[in-house]
Amino acid sequence: EIQSGHNFVKSVLSSTSSAIRNQALANDWRQRPEMRLLQGKSLKIDTETGTSEMQAIFTTLDADNDGALSFEPPQFQEFAREVLNHLSLPMPQLPTMVWYLWFREVDSDNESVLTLFGAKNFIRHILERILQLRSQETGKEERRQAALNSARTSSASSRRKISWDQNSLPSRAPSGSSLPGTPTAASMAKYRNPPRRIMLTSSGLTKPTFKHAFTTLLKRRKPEGNPKVLYVPDAAVGNFCDAQDMFNYHVNQFMRLGVTRVECVELLKTTPAQLTAHLQGADCVYVDMGNTFYLRYYMRTSGFDRMVPSLVKNAGLVFVGASAGSMCAGSTISIAFWKGWDNPGKGEEWDLQDIGYQGLDILPRNQAVFPHYSDQWRPLVESKSQTTDHEVVILDE
Repeated sequence: EIQSGHNFVKSVLSSTSSAIRNQALANDWRQRPEMRLLQGKSLKIDTETGTSEMQAIFTTLDADNDGALSFEPPQFQEFAREVLNHLSLPMPQLPTMVWYLWFREVDSDNESVLTLFGAKNFIRHILERILQLRSQETGKEERRQAALNSARTSSASSRRKISWDQNSLPSRAPSGSSLPGTPTAASMAKYRNPPRRIMLTSSGLTKPTFKHAFTTLLKRRKPEGNPKVLYVPDAAVGNFCDAQDMFNYHVNQFMRLGVTRVECVELLKTTPAQLTAHLQGADCVYVDMGNTFYLRYYMRTSGFDRMVPSLVKNAGLVFVGASAGSMCAGSTISIAFWKGWDNPGKGEEWDLQDIGYQGLDILPRNQAVFPHYSDQWRPLVESKSQTTDHEVVILDE
C-alpha cells in the first residue's frame, strides 16, 4: 500500500511545478529518514535513548503515578501521539473502535491498562498494524505452515476439524460431486439459488486484496452498478463508540471504492418494520467489529437474525463481517468467550444467558469463527477446539 501510494504521489507531482513538488515531498512522511528505519533495520524506540525518551513521556502522562496507562480515559492514545510525534510520524486518524481493538491485542492480561513495557509494545504494534510494516523473518512461513499442519493433524484425530482461512470463507456451495448418493430434488434446489456471497475478516477492509474482494462481490451481486450497502455499527456502539463517527469513517472508505449508496442501520434503534424497509433493494450488509454479545442481542430485537440469513442464503445478499460481525455469521458466538475480550453483559439488557449464543448460521458445515488469529492464539484454539462440536474457522489479519 505504501509503495503504490508513493507511486501515485509521484505521478501527480510530475505535472506540478518544482517548488510545489519539493514542498509536497517535504510534507510526505514516507520520504523521511525515520521511514527507512521503520522499513527495515533498527527502530529508534529499541535504542537506549529511545527507551529513556519513551519512559519520560510515559511518566508525564501517568498522572496518578500508578505505573500504568488506561484505556479510559484514553491515556494510551496520548502516549502514542507523543511518541509518534517524537519520531516525526503522523498520528493515525482512526475510529475509537480500532484503537480499542489494538489496545486489547497487546493487553495480554485483560486488565485494561498498559505498563511501560506494554506501552512500548503498543507503539511497536501500531507501527506494524498501521504502517503495514510487518517484518518478514526468515522461516516465518515455514513455522506457520508447520503450525497449520499440526493443527489439522490434531483436529483430524479428534474428528473435529479446524479450517484455516486468511481472507474469507468460500462464497459458493460445494460442487454436486461432493454430495453422496443420488441428488434429491431438495438437494438440487439449493443450486438453483444465487451463490452465498460472504466475506469474513478480522478488521475489515484493511488490505488491497480485501477491498478488491469486496467490490467484486458487489459487482457480481449488481452488475449494473450503484449497489446499496447497509452499515451496522452496533458492535462498536457496544464498546462505547459513536455510531455516527463509525458510519462517517466507513462511508469515506466505501466512497474511495466507488460505493456511494450507504445507509447506517443501528439495530438498537431499529424495529423489525424499519429494518424491512432498509432491506428493500439492499445489496450488502456490512457488520462491523466490537462487542459480539451486544451486537447479537440487537440482531434479535430488530429482526435482523430472522430476515438477513434467508436473504444471504436464498436471494444473493452480500454479507461482510469484521471481527464481531464475522463471529455472528457462524453457528455460534460462544467462541467470543475464548479470549475474554468482549463483555457478555451479565445483568444488562443485552445479556444472552437466557436466550442462548446461537449465531446467524449462514456458513456451511456448522462452522464458527475465531478472528484475529496469530501464533499466540494457537494453543488456545487447539485446546478449545477439542471441546466444541463446531468446525472452527480461523481468520488472521
